[in-house]
Amino acid sequence: MLEHQQINTSTIPTTLVWDGDTLVDWVHGGNLYHLDGRFEHSGRGIGYKFDGVRVSPNGIYKVIFEKLGTKGLVLKESEIIREIDRSYYCAGVYEFPVCIFDLNDDTTCLVHCPNKYNELVIEEIETGKKVGHHLKRNPKDFFHSRLQVNQSNTFLISAGWFWHPYGDVRLYNLADSLVDNSNLDTYGIDLPIIGEVCSAQFISKTKLLVSLTNEPVLDDEITETEDVLFPLQIGIIDLKTLKLEKKVQLKEETGDLLPIDENTAWSLFDHPKIIDLNTGEVRYEFKELNTGKKDSPIIHYLDFLPTYAYDSLHRRLAVATKEGISILTYYE
Repeated sequence: MLEHQQINTSTIPTTLVWDGDTLVDWVHGGNLYHLDGRFEHSGRGIGYKFDGVRVSPNGIYKVIFEKLGTKGLVLKESEIIREIDRSYYCAGVYEFPVCIFDLNDDTTCLVHCPNKYNELVIEEIETGKKVGHHLKRNPKDFFHSRLQVNQSNTFLISAGWFWHPYGDVRLYNLADSLVDNSNLDTYGIDLPIIGEVCSAQFISKTKLLVSLTNEPVLDDEITETEDVLFPLQIGIIDLKTLKLEKKVQLKEETGDLLPIDENTAWSLFDHPKIIDLNTGEVRYEFKELNTGKKDSPIIHYLDFLPTYAYDSLHRRLAVATKEGISILTYYE
């Protein structure tokens, strides 16, 4: 079942991040929205049109950025420590590429594209010092976006796109890339996917959940087989074997996917839904909440992009609305 809670507030957040039972808007300096309806103003402001945020696993560092711009800020707790940028090239078309991971107890790292749209760079987040060997870069032609590192820091994905335009996902061995950044200049590890990628998310240390759009495959002579994902399908890839563990047919695209476990996931296309990963069927849906039509990193043409935050531990989704914040919690 889905449980709905509405938090009414006159101050609408631009970004949302869960911090325990509190929601934080870091673009507005750390405004706090409590589940009992209380609002705490941070008293700080950034003064720029940032609209995106990423938070480190340890919660210490944040990057706020303009989704369709070139500028970002790195925060430690709530203080600005440096600025970052990305290439201007097509920046107004697709989502800013950035993610954060904790390399060890002492070092948090940033992955982004400070030089070229197709060149991933790993840096120590505070200093900007490059991690690993980074000379003689010659990256393949790919627009990196929607970056994510798995829980064990063994894999990095980029759910970006290449020119057609056509969405795709690249998988990289992070340990190798930390030694030599030129590993990130390749097309990555081959995955059993034929079709345009809608969304890709790690379920666990070794499982990747991927959904495809309804766009036809680029080579119309290719026919579907059981061991690959095809258009309008969703599946789980085992990263140890690089094979499909399961796949099912969908009735519509998923939009952003938020994994719950290996059997269920949130789908945010049009409105929130709970999808059964074994059948492709929708278990529950909440049609009263608009979550937009996003189905790729290319978002410039969309009239509406929801501001949302997902709490995987408690299976709850918070979405900013004109009235305040809607919270949906999934119970089996």
